[in-house]
Amino acid sequence: PIPEYRSISFAGRARSSFFWRMEHEGAVLALDDATIQFSLVTFPSTVVGTPEESSAFWAIGGGDGAARIVRVMANNDLTVFQQLQSSGEWVVEKLVRLPEATSGLSGREETYFQQPAKIVATTTRHVLVTPQEETWIFSVDLETLEVDRAHERNRYAGAAYPFELPWAPALRVDHRRHRGRMDLTI
Repeated sequence: PIPEYRSISFAGRARSSFFWRMEHEGAVLALDDATIQFSLVTFPSTVVGTPEESSAFWAIGGGDGAARIVRVMANNDLTVFQQLQSSGEWVVEKLVRLPEATSGLSGREETYFQQPAKIVATTTRHVLVTPQEETWIFSVDLETLEVDRAHERNRYAGAAYPFELPWAPALRVDHRRHRGRMDLTI
């Protein structure tokens, strides 16, 4: 029988796989886009947290092709784990203490970060984060570890799916005139 899950949410992309976290499950659902096969992947709890904390992590790829997990820890440390290709071991690559890093930003309230922050969206270079207490989105640059509230990317949280029509479209013109106009079909 197929197990039922009350909540499955997208958790990012790394290497050639898409990941979804599952509520109260110790594994992550992965779709390999090369083979179009689903599998359950188990990450160490030190990397993705307990099943109850799993909403605080995202899988991302790096420019070097390595898989990474970005997670907000219970103490509000944004931690980047990298999987070593040689051994498969997960190690802490970078760490940002969010309460301290955001303390000088405009609009920052002292009441923020009483609870673990939430990751809103990720790219291979930036993580968009907000405190749970109020929507106050800022980004963390994963190369420089700097935080920023003013950048344009912070205004459009969430996934974007660009769509382009093929150009130039094939046009068919109906040369019959209807009340002085021609019909154009794309």
